[in-house]
Amino acid sequence: MGWSMTNQKGDVLNMDFIMSLARPVVTTMLDGEAKYAVIEFYVDIGEMAIDVHGQTDYLSVIESSGFTDGNGNNYHPDDFYLD
Repeated sequence: MGWSMTNQKGDVLNMDFIMSLARPVVTTMLDGEAKYAVIEFYVDIGEMAIDVHGQTDYLSVIESSGFTDGNGNNYHPDDFYLD
């Protein structure tokens, strides 16, 4: 998965928080219905790669209405950003 890094100066997303999430992480799109597995987070630019029916698509984390981790816990996109 590509999630084995730590935060660097200038990062936008909180890698420690992302690393603490149980896998798999699923994002719910703004329409509230479409759900896709997150392949990778790009902490330096605030984006994520998602699996859309076998194809990789790239979106900003803020383009999601929420996330669910492998334990069924729900998170708001704001939870992923550094303070």
